[in-house]
Amino acid sequence: GKYHYDGHRNCKVVWSPQETKRHQAICPVCGRRITVGVMHRVDDLADREVGYRPARAIPARHLVPLEEILADALEAGPGTKTVDREYQRLTSLLGPELQILLDIDEAELKKVAPQKIWQRILQVRREEVEVAPGYDGVYGKISLSPFKTEPQPQALAGQLDLL
Repeated sequence: GKYHYDGHRNCKVVWSPQETKRHQAICPVCGRRITVGVMHRVDDLADREVGYRPARAIPARHLVPLEEILADALEAGPGTKTVDREYQRLTSLLGPELQILLDIDEAELKKVAPQKIWQRILQVRREEVEVAPGYDGVYGKISLSPFKTEPQPQALAGQLDLL
């Protein structure tokens, strides 16, 4: 969300509600009050500690839209023809977006999708994404990069040194 965390845009200060309380909501850069975000209000109203999970709770699944995964992998904008073409190709071969993101077997994914794409889909499944929460009018961002590539096979490792 746009105002998820607390912060001060002009000074590039971003804090969780707990950090804001430790600093008494004062920006260490300019000395002004920090703009509190939605999470701060949630924290004030909460009757449990951060991270509490009921014993029988079903774990949540965190996803990134396929269009954004494709845009990152193809180094193109989310609404571009390049991304749309690949989206249409994958959904016609593998099925609906949620099925691709959650259920398609890894081997099947590797057969159909280019490496940069299947690696990112698997990265999202493992929840290996970087989340920068929004604060004080700055939108939050989900980043798939820097991307953790799979190690090169040993036979290629020496050859790559020649380049």
